[in-house]
Amino acid sequence: MLFFALTLFSCEKKENSIFGGKENEEYEDYIPLESIEIHPESIESFSGRVYGAVVKFTPSTATNKEYSIGSSDSNVATVEKGYNKPSQIFVYLNAPGICELTLTAEEGGLTVTCPITVLPCPLEEINIEKKEYELGLLESCQLKFNFVPEY
Repeated sequence: MLFFALTLFSCEKKENSIFGGKENEEYEDYIPLESIEIHPESIESFSGRVYGAVVKFTPSTATNKEYSIGSSDSNVATVEKGYNKPSQIFVYLNAPGICELTLTAEEGGLTVTCPITVLPCPLEEINIEKKEYELGLLESCQLKFNFVPEY
């Protein structure tokens, strides 16, 4: 009779969510993910730059910290996870525009977004093709410029 009671107890399901497609009763030390955040909460910088962001998991000891990330417009910005630090995200600012980074936790479908504004790259130099011009009274000429970076 004692064996039967122990068997029933070991089959009893624990509360909370699903971990990696398996019921969490298989994981005795399971700690559910409560929330996720992205820091900074928004990104605004110039095209051509790479920006770093960090994912914060609450609690930090959560068992399942897997997530997916994406950009609403990959022409404006693309994103990828850090290789050695899964909580790190690299945001590549490709072209001027506005988009949104979306991070979705594997556990519970928790989602957080981060607005991204990519500004045109600031002008570094303006070069005039010809350095000196000699003009008489009421004469005009056309100036030719080169811009760095090139637009």
